[in-house]
Amino acid sequence: MSTEFGRELRRRRLAAGLSLRELSDGVRFDRGYLSKVETGVRAPSRALADACDEYLMAKGALTRLSPERAGRGAGSDPRWSADGPGESYEPDGDVVATFETMLGQHRRLGQQLPPRLVLRQASEQVRTLRALAVPGPLRPRVLLLAARYAEYAGWMAQESGDVPLAWRWTAYAVRLAGRAGDRTMAAHAHVRRAGLALYAGDADEVIGLSLRALAAAPGDSRIHKLATQRQAQGHALRGETGEVERLLDGAAVLSPRPAGPYRDGMALGSATVFDQDAAVAGWCYHDLGRYGRAVDLLEPVVEGLPPWARRARGRFGSRLARAQLGAGRADAACATGFRLIERGDGVASATLATELRLLTGELSAWRARYAPAGDLARALSDLLRVPA
Repeated sequence: MSTEFGRELRRRRLAAGLSLRELSDGVRFDRGYLSKVETGVRAPSRALADACDEYLMAKGALTRLSPERAGRGAGSDPRWSADGPGESYEPDGDVVATFETMLGQHRRLGQQLPPRLVLRQASEQVRTLRALAVPGPLRPRVLLLAARYAEYAGWMAQESGDVPLAWRWTAYAVRLAGRAGDRTMAAHAHVRRAGLALYAGDADEVIGLSLRALAAAPGDSRIHKLATQRQAQGHALRGETGEVERLLDGAAVLSPRPAGPYRDGMALGSATVFDQDAAVAGWCYHDLGRYGRAVDLLEPVVEGLPPWARRARGRFGSRLARAQLGAGRADAACATGFRLIERGDGVASATLATELRLLTGELSAWRARYAPAGDLARALSDLLRVPA
């Protein structure tokens, strides 16, 4: 069975015009392992089979050939029932517009529910839209919408703490958009991956990926602005104040047009932080150690977030509390931290958990001088131990 899987994988890879390296980059599995699977030397894992099936849009054919799924019968996996024979349907414009509206609703739910739950919903929407992407005048629009859902699924995978899955969903979004003739998603994917590197603290990777996005995105696009801001965050990790301010100033004067087809409810990037310039600048100034400036910028950002934006409130609120500590304002930092706990602004977010762990560590240094800091540190430690 592994030999049969390998032959089919190779056939589909070549039909898609992909090298082993390109497939490896797309599914985030080792190229040597993929080569052994194609030649039948190694059996594919379930994770590899699922990743290759998603990336090559095989509609379950590869999944059913994997050894772990063998013997269940074609079509027995309920995840692929929507792609089964006879399920193709050509949607009209109203159906597609409904799915576009639903994307905005999913993005709002992602601020309020554990990301793993929203990821499941988004992945099902991708599969449904794939089934609707039949030949016809609306096919490019449906594929672009599927790509946008896949990109969002990648974000929810990152928030769930599954970085390899986030990479695979993002790569899949690029392929879906490419089939519709769009290259905007490919440029945005570099911004997304730079965001993953940012949370890993890899300044060189943040800057390198941002530069790749800038090279691929038109100068008047939203992606160009997002990439410039991400590059500034990379230089902030390096402590390069002059370069950070130059990039922030350049991004602030950009008033980009909508990024290709991704406009309104489908816009790429944050839909909850209304003053993105101040949010990114505050983040950068915190990393540069200019805490007073960071507080001045982040306080109105946090106050301006809508009540339902729990995940964004938690992420920027924890960064604000860290800036307030750095500025010597332990009382304000504790007030901010306790508000996060009272409102339940965690939403099981992996990126927020990273921020809260850093905040907890920084509060520890204040325990002897300010008792509420110790109380908050203990409360945050308890919160972080609760399973998502």
